[in-house]
Amino acid sequence: MVELLPTVHDGARLHHIALAVDDVDAALARLVAAGGEPDGPSRPAAGGVGRVGSITDPNGVVIEFVDRPRVLEG
Repeated sequence: MVELLPTVHDGARLHHIALAVDDVDAALARLVAAGGEPDGPSRPAAGGVGRVGSITDPNGVVIEFVDRPRVLEG
C-alpha cells in the first residue's frame, strides 16, 4: 500500500517505504559499506518487537528496514 497524505509532510508525496529484512543492523552496515549514511543507529520497532533503521534518499523519502521475529508470521 502506498499512502499519499496531502496535509502531512509538506504536501502530497511519498513519505516513506518499509522493507522487511532479516537483520536491520546488517542492512545498515551494507548501506554504509556502499557509501550511504543511515539516519542513525537501529532502534526498537514500535511495540518493542524487532528493530528498525532507516536512510533518507535525496528526494526526502525515508526508506525503513524492519526485522520482526518469525513468531509474528501467520
